[in-house]
Amino acid sequence: MKKSGIIATMMIAVMMLASVATFAQGDGNGRHRGLKADAGLCNKLPDLTDDQKDQIQALRVEHKKVALENRNQLAVLKAELKVLTTAENADMKGINKKADEIGTLKTKMAKQRLAHHQEVRKLLTEEQRLVFDTKMQHHRGHGKGQFGDCAHGKKGKHHRHGNKACDGKGPR
Repeated sequence: MKKSGIIATMMIAVMMLASVATFAQGDGNGRHRGLKADAGLCNKLPDLTDDQKDQIQALRVEHKKVALENRNQLAVLKAELKVLTTAENADMKGINKKADEIGTLKTKMAKQRLAHHQEVRKLLTEEQRLVFDTKMQHHRGHGKGQFGDCAHGKKGKHHRHGNKACDGKGPR
């Protein structure tokens, strides 16, 4: 095996381990991005039954398993792309193919995320769906925090959204 192949394999292994470690530890802002990141969902929706909570939790666990696999695969593809783009004689055909693979995986991830949201919506009453849809629209584009206190996991007058201090309820 060539020296560059060994280095690429080592980089991929390190990237996979780092992504798993990051997922387990949280995002550095005091919140975990795994199952606890959207555990607040049940607390924000009005009048959820225990059955709804259980069903939402089951959907969340399954979705998070698939999402973790996808994120790990994305990290591998990005590491492979980095190897291709930093090679002495860059192969544009290989670079473009890898970029296409990354795009395909990101599209797949987005579709899975949207399908998960629709599965959750099916479990909700009309009033609950209204709150869910409002919260989802409110937090899109403001980090990955869904239904958290603040989209970025921070509170206080020093943390800002645009020109407004964060009151712990996310951007307005």
